[in-house]
Amino acid sequence: AEDSPTARPTTPADDALWRAARALQRHRGPTAFYTRIFDVEAGEERDPSSLFLQKESEAQGEQSDRGEDASRIVGLIPSEEGIAIADRDRWLTAYRAGRQQPEALPDDATSARDCLRTEHPWIVEGEAARRARRSDRYTVYDGLLPVGDYPELDFFGENGRPVSASRLETLAEAPYVYFLKYVLGVRPLDEPAIDDDPWFNPLRKGTLLHAIYEQFMRNLKGEPPTAEDLGDLMEIVEDKLEKEVKESAAPSEVVKQSALRELRRNAKLFLRAEMEHGENYAPDDFEWGFGFPPHRQEEQDHAAPARLTVDDRILRLRGRIDRIDRNRDTGDLVAWDYKTGGTSSYDESDPLQEGRTLQWALYAYALEALRGETVEASGYFFATASEVGRRMSASPAAHRAAVDRLLTRLGALAESGTFPVAPHLPDVTDWKWNGYDRIVHDLRERRRELRDKAYPEDRPEPPSF
Repeated sequence: AEDSPTARPTTPADDALWRAARALQRHRGPTAFYTRIFDVEAGEERDPSSLFLQKESEAQGEQSDRGEDASRIVGLIPSEEGIAIADRDRWLTAYRAGRQQPEALPDDATSARDCLRTEHPWIVEGEAARRARRSDRYTVYDGLLPVGDYPELDFFGENGRPVSASRLETLAEAPYVYFLKYVLGVRPLDEPAIDDDPWFNPLRKGTLLHAIYEQFMRNLKGEPPTAEDLGDLMEIVEDKLEKEVKESAAPSEVVKQSALRELRRNAKLFLRAEMEHGENYAPDDFEWGFGFPPHRQEEQDHAAPARLTVDDRILRLRGRIDRIDRNRDTGDLVAWDYKTGGTSSYDESDPLQEGRTLQWALYAYALEALRGETVEASGYFFATASEVGRRMSASPAAHRAAVDRLLTRLGALAESGTFPVAPHLPDVTDWKWNGYDRIVHDLRERRRELRDKAYPEDRPEPPSF
């Protein structure tokens, strides 16, 4: 078996060569092998693969008697008689032929550009888009649909699907991302680099902390936490991490222990913050959702969406509130959304930030509408060691008029098909963190182009402008 030509090698490199050789044995007809000997992008020479060298050696033995060269070096643009291995080679060959024959084409001849327009019209359309983006005015290629009404994009009304707070925040901050994500349904490719996506990434950390905090507070059954509860909290930390490791194994014991230390550190801070907060407020509910379809509902959820009235129009809202507390003295409610990141995207002096942070207010209005109770405050609880358990909250009642104005403005954008690219593009988190920055080659250059453009006076202007 060891001398058999079909015996399968054991090393990965030899196995790959074996697979390729077996596939070529099944091929019928002429075969051409190409290899790159110089990398133009890297500016360095490249060595041919083992398979290429093997086939080159075999061909040399067969063709040497005929005085032919088994291989030859060709340029990036193939010759007319050469084999085109991609459409790109055909167009490059035609381009070189045209440069070598500069005289005018006969009347019955067709230019390469005419062929390009016929065979690949999207390339010509792409060129038109590039020219429009470089013009001095906002166009359809900058996010403005043709002038008109688009009732199918209106998120107000009794019959539409409930919208989320994050969707409205996206429209306020990055209208063009809203257009890509919610109108066109464009999704960035999921291409995480191995070295750039550690096992204990922010998403996994946040999910675990949410689960730990919820379980701990449920176990207290409304009683304020004390220092004696630390042991129970640490048991929950270890249990949640063990379950996560069983579902998705950590790459090493070192990574697991590092994650455990980080979770413990944040949990201890959470307990300390709750001991201070728990004297005046008692937990009332956790992970309370509303407006979700049946397959996404949990036991404690409210099935119907919240109906908010905005200038005699109805906004159907869905969402999930991480935690609801009740004031021990007044009985009023407080809505909290756990945040396991930093506070840099939030501003206590400007809690709405032109619509970029609407969630706290919308959740409060939804809670009042669905439960018929007063929400005295709503905000964000930064339950991490780095933020020292900081809370940011505001009075929903004090900002209702401003929220209604923002929602009306956002509705005008959607109904008119106005989703312009923000001129401060690189600073928009929805571009950076959701992967949509890949559609722009140079964010800085794009921002410069947008700042020089004249925005049409007859179109509504986004809050982010």
